Amino acid sequence: MSLLLGLNIRISNRKDGITSAIDRVLEDATNGLSAECRIAIDTAKVSLKVSIEAVQHYDDCLEKLVTTYADCKKLLKLEGVGTMNAINLYLALGCSDIGVFRKVKTLQPVLV
Repeated sequence: MSLLLGLNIRISNRKDGITSAIDRVLEDATNGLSAECRIAIDTAKVSLKVSIEAVQHYDDCLEKLVTTYADCKKLLKLEGVGTMNAINLYLALGCSDIGVFRKVKTLQPVLV
């Protein structure tokens, strides 16, 4: 993204804004970009897509995980609590099977 901004190419905040901007840059034969620069931008686009897919897969796994624990389901009912917050609260409150916390200040778990 910083490469595109460095070339004074603005990117929309939409969900697919950056990939659309990359496609426009790569399709524009009149923008004066060298072949090497186009290859670098295309490589960055491929890496970005892989990262987006990995994050989506991770999010899907968390969504499935949070619905398997009754306590997490209850936490999701709280206003402003989403999947990540429900999981973090579940762990921080000592509701998980991993143990209890020795000290509140340091939040160091003690496995039982």
